[in-house]
Amino acid sequence: MTMGETILVAGILALGLLGIAGAIIYCRRHTKTATAADVETLRSTTGLLALVAGDVVILAVAVVAAYKLTSDAQVAIFSGAFSAVTAITASYFSIRAASNTAAKAMETLEEGSRSKQK
Repeated sequence: MTMGETILVAGILALGLLGIAGAIIYCRRHTKTATAADVETLRSTTGLLALVAGDVVILAVAVVAAYKLTSDAQVAIFSGAFSAVTAITASYFSIRAASNTAAKAMETLEEGSRSKQK
């Protein structure tokens, strides 16, 4: 990788990290007392920003790496990059779905225990 390519990848990574930091700072400044919904929103926002930043970095590295290669090598580079992006994205949304399901189950259990106590 040349110096310009390294700077490009580092810049993209830095933008992703700045976005995550900005989301955290924004939520902390605009929320005096954090509720469970606020915390969940922050977790969802920062997780999604990290996902997008990671995917952008992977694709940027693939584009930079494939720029100087032959067409056969480019196919291999892009196949690997898109496989990684797909796996990371699918994992993120699978974990989010499981987390949301678990949270909903806990809410239902708490409501049920409260109604039995009355």
